[in-house]
Amino acid sequence: MPLTESPSPADPEWVKANAKADYLIFFSSRDESGTPWCPYCVAAEDTVKKVFSPADGPSGIIIYVGQRAEWKTPSNPFRAEPWNVKGVPTIIRARDVSTHPDRSAPPDCFRGEAKSLADRASHWRAASTKSSPHLCASSPRAIHG
Repeated sequence: MPLTESPSPADPEWVKANAKADYLIFFSSRDESGTPWCPYCVAAEDTVKKVFSPADGPSGIIIYVGQRAEWKTPSNPFRAEPWNVKGVPTIIRARDVSTHPDRSAPPDCFRGEAKSLADRASHWRAASTKSSPHLCASSPRAIHG
């Protein structure tokens, strides 16, 4: 089970019942053209597929948090316990959801990709006034320092 996807938008109960992957990948839902509405998700999509698609790679499930308006509401269920997602994309080690609210260390399988994504995030921050992406294996702080 390398990489699977939730319904869009994902229901938190569906995620709790079906997310048996090593990593939970919180992603913007796709628009009518099939493209994620979040430019950071668009930029990270190929890397996520590269890391999680190989049969011998870690398993991951893409959890669609909703369209932009749904995600931006403070009541979006993925902003609350047990996930506490602050931005998309965010990748969390599934076992850390309940045991490590800090989620401070990216796994070895993602370290090389994390550096590449950190470099891209620096570029995004310089090029945009929007909030920076939270793409990392376990913590936004792990990439953004």
